[in-house]
Amino acid sequence: MWIRYLLPSISAVMSIFVLPVARSQYIPPSDSGSGLLQSITVTGEQIPSNESVLPTTQNSVAPYGLDLNIQDTPRNVTTLSRTELDDIHIHDVRDFSKLTNSSYTNTTYGAPANPAIRGQYTDVLINGIREGLTSDGTGLPIDFNTVDSIDILKGPPGVVYGSSTYVGGYVNYNTKQPYFDRLRGSISTTFGSYDTYRWNIDTGGPLLPKKLAFRFIYSGENSGSYYANILTQVHSFYGALTWIPSDQYSLAFNGSLQFVKYAENFGFNRVTQDLIDHGKYITGFAGSENIYGGSNLFFPTGIITLDRSRHVSNPDDFSYGRKFYGQIIQTLVLKDNASIVNNTFFEYVNRNVKSSNAYSELIDPAIHFENRTELHLDFSTTVGKNTAISKGPDEKNVKASSFFTFIINNKINLGLDIDYKEINAIDNYYAEVLNVWDLSKPLSSIHYINYYGSGAVPIPGRSGMFGAAGDGYTNHSRIFTIAPFYQNILGFGDHFSLLAGIRRDIIWINSQDPLYSATNAASYTYGTERFTGRKGDNTIVLDPNFNVSPTFKLFKWLTIYFTHNYSQSINPGLAGGFALSSSSNGNGTRTLSNIPVGANLHQVSQLFEVGAKANLVDDKFFVNAALFSQERNIKESTG
Repeated sequence: MWIRYLLPSISAVMSIFVLPVARSQYIPPSDSGSGLLQSITVTGEQIPSNESVLPTTQNSVAPYGLDLNIQDTPRNVTTLSRTELDDIHIHDVRDFSKLTNSSYTNTTYGAPANPAIRGQYTDVLINGIREGLTSDGTGLPIDFNTVDSIDILKGPPGVVYGSSTYVGGYVNYNTKQPYFDRLRGSISTTFGSYDTYRWNIDTGGPLLPKKLAFRFIYSGENSGSYYANILTQVHSFYGALTWIPSDQYSLAFNGSLQFVKYAENFGFNRVTQDLIDHGKYITGFAGSENIYGGSNLFFPTGIITLDRSRHVSNPDDFSYGRKFYGQIIQTLVLKDNASIVNNTFFEYVNRNVKSSNAYSELIDPAIHFENRTELHLDFSTTVGKNTAISKGPDEKNVKASSFFTFIINNKINLGLDIDYKEINAIDNYYAEVLNVWDLSKPLSSIHYINYYGSGAVPIPGRSGMFGAAGDGYTNHSRIFTIAPFYQNILGFGDHFSLLAGIRRDIIWINSQDPLYSATNAASYTYGTERFTGRKGDNTIVLDPNFNVSPTFKLFKWLTIYFTHNYSQSINPGLAGGFALSSSSNGNGTRTLSNIPVGANLHQVSQLFEVGAKANLVDDKFFVNAALFSQERNIKESTG
């Protein structure tokens, strides 16, 4: 640790990598004897599309599941290449604001996993499949070393991905793929101030020439922070395998396994302008040691200057998590204009969040399985005939006939999406009493004294952990969705196209309270009320989703579009499940309510967007502008 004192703000990166070597070629002198200088032409290799910062250099299927160039996509989309991610040093979803507008993300207790777009937390997609299993934006840290490029779409998702409560936008991570040309590898490490240590190993290459290749990445981190008792410990493993046995079929597998320990950061409390400007903090104590009912009142005793590295957390508060996902993408080419794509995804998450200021959550576990099959069709129909020219035997009698010709291009994505989620979430959350704690005192004194007496009971099989039944958060939910969809782009000539799509989500929901029996058994010991009535509920929901977008390509370099998107979605609570709230009967018992119905299962979003895209200066300068109006419900963490 002596280096911290010699170089208090040191940051170094060491890497071993393979670079192509430029070779010079000897050109012999001319034998013409003219004495003139010979002309030498120097050519450079074109920058690969995944390394270019121009979004028009590569197509994307993220917005609509169809292979489209960004200029022809009637939505506000930003594509970030691997080069941009490296140059801007993207390590956190909050860094997206450096590269695209409408993407400010707040600290989210210092552990944001979902970025915010247009003022709302977003969905996260992995190669076109939605993942996440969260509703408040927090989660395990993201390993950006496995990401090759990122698609950021503003506004609600299209019909291919289905309705979502997150209608501000979504982020699609395109993961790194195997190398088919040769064996490559790199090793890098970063170390810096506040005990920052990160390392990465990335290797891959062909196993069978042009048929089978692999990629393996290991990333680790063991970092401290400017803030007291904040750490991040990560071990992340990523693997990818691609098999191409023929020109008609390919199979691409990728998977990730993460082990994470981290601490949430709630920041300062008792914030005043004097604290912001001069670090002056108001000391004082709570009116009663029996902090109950979420009271944040305290009695001021003075003003002191306080170290800004402190925050409202007990030093023993840490979050732990394990996460695994595996994905298989299969492509079968039926003919030149028809193919079938199957995307299968499985995800497992186990997470434990402990905060002594009155919140804890155990997700044990959450699983997600999704299978989406798509039929892609791409064909053209010619209306009319071309000009016909006929000549006589003497080549003098020329007859010309001209007919009107019009070409209609069709791009179709017809598919079926099957999705299953099961979430077992146990929360202990009645109120976050963040203001009562005096940060001038030892942080170990931060502990919600009535934490375990306000309706919480021991979690079966989890020694020392408590949870609360009927609090509107704790739930064991099963959600099954089956959804047919149809997306079509009709291109009328070179200057006009019409995109339209429709989908219907048929959703079955079952929710139970996992602490129902434990609460009844422990009601007298922990001062809680017994539960009456059934401990679960079922319901079926039908939610529609459709979009329409006319696009006008006024010139080769200028496109304008109009988009309308309407959707309804279910509105889950924490961890992605549906909790059953409860009401007191006044006689020592409580009754669990049914799954909330009505608008809560039919959250309406309606978007109107008009935009323009210009590709200028010989495809070297791209401009994208959009004006939108959106009606939506504000997503609350409580559902």
